[in-house]
Amino acid sequence: MVMRHVRGFSLVGIVEFIMYGCTRYFRERYQAAAVLLNDPRVVFCNMVTKYMIEKIEKAHYHKVVSMGTNDQRFEVLCKDRTGQGVRRQRVVQDCLITPKGKVFCRCKKPQLLHLPCSHVIAACSESGLEAGVFCF
Repeated sequence: MVMRHVRGFSLVGIVEFIMYGCTRYFRERYQAAAVLLNDPRVVFCNMVTKYMIEKIEKAHYHKVVSMGTNDQRFEVLCKDRTGQGVRRQRVVQDCLITPKGKVFCRCKKPQLLHLPCSHVIAACSESGLEAGVFCF
């Protein structure tokens, strides 16, 4: 749709249209982000901040049990989301925080999204760590 009106241009004109359009797009995006780059209160971009707030709220409903090993290993008890059956159980997720700063969770979200899941955030709050350092 953007290039609909440049069909009649020569090949050089089409390439120049794409080049200048991309340049304008990146310049506008940079100007919008530059305001946030100079603000020391802003740690993450808007999308990551929204994600972290959502997961922190979800982590308040988890119960964390420390397993007491050399690495920081935790069992995180979550509510069963199915809600089926007479006796609903809690789902158990295992989290591991290594001394090297790596995080592993049974749900695999930290490895897939490169952001901490709610289980890791709950484990971090139990151990006194900052969950934001695991955003990579």
